[in-house]
Amino acid sequence: MSLVIAAISKDNDIIVCGDSRIVDKNSNIVTENENKIYQISDKVVIAYAGSKNDFDCLKIYLEIKSILLDTNDVECVYKEVKDYEENHASNDGIHLLIVGFNKCKIPQIYLIGTEKHQCRISKLLPINYMAIGDYDFDLFVDTQKDFSNIINDMKIIINDRAKVNNNVNTNINTVVLRSQ
Repeated sequence: MSLVIAAISKDNDIIVCGDSRIVDKNSNIVTENENKIYQISDKVVIAYAGSKNDFDCLKIYLEIKSILLDTNDVECVYKEVKDYEENHASNDGIHLLIVGFNKCKIPQIYLIGTEKHQCRISKLLPINYMAIGDYDFDLFVDTQKDFSNIINDMKIIINDRAKVNNNVNTNINTVVLRSQ
């Protein structure tokens, strides 16, 4: 899988960075320019690693549900995505980071991982950073920095992983949700 990282800065800004390579099940490159970060609103982002098809289906579902869904509340979006994944997980598998602010404006990172028709991981993370996709390294993000320095650190991490993991490239997309 590719690499997507989310972090909460010392100022409660949320940063999400991800590479843009899509590979098939045989690790053949499908595209170099896929944006794996989907900004639902000014307060919530969903990022993915894994099946593009699964994520495209989830996006369509969320667009339909957005009429009834509070897309500015990360907890509300997380619950909807969790319910969707529990009922629609495919064999391909997908890992999701759902990040944003709750109704009390507290930044949060949620993780959902599905494989073989099961939602195996689903939780609010008690830490200020997380990566999905490439799990073959020890991730550390200094969240006591401001958001611009965190972005630079994340880009360095992704570039370094691209040197050793063919599923990761150096075309990096970034989204920042400001706390104010």
